[in-house]
Amino acid sequence: MRSRIACICLCTHRGQPPGRQPTVYPALAVYGQVRLEDRLHSLLGLLKQEIGQPVAGGTRLSVRLTHEELATACCTTRVSITRLLKQLQQQKKLRVDSQHHLILKEWDS
Repeated sequence: MRSRIACICLCTHRGQPPGRQPTVYPALAVYGQVRLEDRLHSLLGLLKQEIGQPVAGGTRLSVRLTHEELATACCTTRVSITRLLKQLQQQKKLRVDSQHHLILKEWDS
C-alpha cells in the first residue's frame, strides 16, 4: 500500500506540460540519502516544493502528515522522526501551526 506522501510526491504535475506523466526523480532523491537527517531534509524540501503554501515566516505544507507517515517515507521509525522534528523545532527551522500543519522556515541545504 502506498503512503500518502508517496502519492503526493509521485502524482504531482507541477511544472509538467499538460498531458505529460509526472517525473519520479525528485522522490527517488529522498531514498538515495544515507543519513536519516539528509533523507528527512530532502523529503521536507520536496514536500515544500510540491504542496507548500507561502505564509508569514515560512512555507506551510497544505497536507497534515503524521510522524508515522514521515517515518515510512524516510524508511525509519516514528520515534526517530519525532526526535528529528523536535530538533528542527528547537533550531527554529520548523514549527507547527494551530491546525497541526508543518511550517518550514528557510534553512541552508
